[in-house]
Amino acid sequence: MKNIFDTLKQNLGNALVRELSPARLHVLIPKDDVKKIPEAAKTLSLRLVFLFASDERKEKNAFAVYYVLASENENKFVIFETNTGEKSPYFPSLTPFLPQANWHEREIRDLFGLIPEGHPDPRPLILHEDWPKDFFPLRKDFKGGEIPRL
Repeated sequence: MKNIFDTLKQNLGNALVRELSPARLHVLIPKDDVKKIPEAAKTLSLRLVFLFASDERKEKNAFAVYYVLASENENKFVIFETNTGEKSPYFPSLTPFLPQANWHEREIRDLFGLIPEGHPDPRPLILHEDWPKDFFPLRKDFKGGEIPRL
């Protein structure tokens, strides 16, 4: 039986798979291949435990979206990372395939302004519907002392 590392390398040809430690794998996956994550999760008995974004424009000139999955059979986490730019702030929604991604993706949209394409529920989750459309509190250039004009 192949291990998680070998299976990911074989099935995600365009992804860079690295072992960070015996318990953690990191997979840098192109945005176009993000929809391969649910199939990998099914094949490898992985479950989504967390999904988050990070403003890494200063370091990488991009926002990063991280999908943290845990192995049900091995003591291992698999961290998928994809990057999206400020000019094209879209990433593929996994909610249609992994319903547990729902609130995570909506939270990323509210707090970072990154849009999960194909998400079935575009309503705000965290911020009030009257919150300004271009005011994203978890971006590093957000001025915390600035009062949004509602």
